[in-house]
Amino acid sequence: MILPNYEFFGWTIQDPIHGGITFGPIEKAIIDHPLFQRLHGLRQNSLLYLVFPSANHTRFDHSLGVMSLSGKLFEHIIRNQDKILEAGNSRKTYQDPFRLDDPLIKQSIQQLRSDHYFKVALLASALFHDIGHGPLSHLFDRFFPSVEEVLRWTDIPGYKHIHARLSLETKSTTSISHEIMSCIVAAKVLSDIDPTLRHHGISTERMILDICAIIDDRIPPSDYFQATTYKTHSLLHEIISSDLDADRMDYLLRDSRMCGVNYGLYDPDRILKSMCTYALSDTGELHLAVRNSGLGALEDLLLSRYQMHGQIYCHKTNRACNAMLEKIRGRLVSAKWSWYDGCHSLDALLATFAGFNDHKFVDLLQQETADHGAGKVKEIAHKLFTERKLFKRAYEDRGSTNAPSPSTAKEAETRWRDFQGRLQAKGIRFTEDVFPNKGPKLHKPNYYLKVLKKHPSLGHYMVHELKDVSSVAHYLPELEITYRVYCKEPYVKEAKALLL
Repeated sequence: MILPNYEFFGWTIQDPIHGGITFGPIEKAIIDHPLFQRLHGLRQNSLLYLVFPSANHTRFDHSLGVMSLSGKLFEHIIRNQDKILEAGNSRKTYQDPFRLDDPLIKQSIQQLRSDHYFKVALLASALFHDIGHGPLSHLFDRFFPSVEEVLRWTDIPGYKHIHARLSLETKSTTSISHEIMSCIVAAKVLSDIDPTLRHHGISTERMILDICAIIDDRIPPSDYFQATTYKTHSLLHEIISSDLDADRMDYLLRDSRMCGVNYGLYDPDRILKSMCTYALSDTGELHLAVRNSGLGALEDLLLSRYQMHGQIYCHKTNRACNAMLEKIRGRLVSAKWSWYDGCHSLDALLATFAGFNDHKFVDLLQQETADHGAGKVKEIAHKLFTERKLFKRAYEDRGSTNAPSPSTAKEAETRWRDFQGRLQAKGIRFTEDVFPNKGPKLHKPNYYLKVLKKHPSLGHYMVHELKDVSSVAHYLPELEITYRVYCKEPYVKEAKALLL
């Protein structure tokens, strides 16, 4: 046992969504680090504040919320599992390949309960899950260094072999993802707080490996994690990243509150009270499940996510801002612009990264477009960041892959491309925009989120596929795509005339 005793309630931060968020000394050391403090300067939703002015909340706020919910999910799963185990099941009537009353599950739950290392690793992973994001959200991802460059620079003990493993699955010239950047930043922060970790008897290299494994499930965890009776790594990863994770549980409530809309609402307490786990007998992995009593709240969450993506994140004006950003990004890419020129080590890269926030990056974009941009790109940057004179929507269509819809995604794409052809024939300049709204992939063989229902006469719990017990989840599209065309305001009327 690594951490039999740990004080989780040493400090409190007041939050408008979750109330008092408490944390211990290791979490505090992470929060106080400059690479985490930089999240104060990153808006959670990039330029959404240009549409909903109060949406100025940051990735710092969100990360604290994810930490809080992760801890609550962890505790409720352990508490609720005792009830599942007490109810038991009948082996004769119980469908394989799932397990609920296996005594070894009880042993695994007891390991999670008694050794606080697992919960500390989960809370740290929650804090780190978004720490690799750059300014203006995913726009910055296109400017990250390549896999090969990072591998050459990486000198953090405990991380180099992790990155080497990831590099085998990615082209060496491909830019790293923000998830990999999160692992890199996490490794750096943990190395810097090594004295705090050692004070609590925790190996920094083990902690780096386990946190990277929770964030990115392609990475195997430490031997200590794998020594649990059933594999708990899969369960902790799903608390951070799944269709029922702390990430979306927080951002739906937070974005809804800060935008002043009612789309993202659901009952988090009802979900927490029904959370539990089950085991796959063939892999020995624990996975997330929800008892039937929380199915309605889970359906509300899935529907809220669908509505928030369709009505808020895909809002025509928000996507106009993104379309203008893409124009600016394209010019910088063609000019081979780089924010890390002169960086020849990981320390130098992260020191530069720590200094970037939304405001500084916008200032830099305006300067770079003034220095290297063509006249039209300079004009776009000025209209976006200074005047707020945005592109206007000239065309919109929508299609989905599997749910009832006026048209399939392929049919919608065909109409969209046909309209672009008519614009080109008339010499009208335009910008295209595609927004995917991804729903639960219920029919995938590795869709692990299940629902536990009590057998009406025998009294034990049985595992059910979500698609078999939820009509709401069943009818949500696995993928819905919105196709748009934007033009500068003087050309919108002429463009729309081509629709007649």
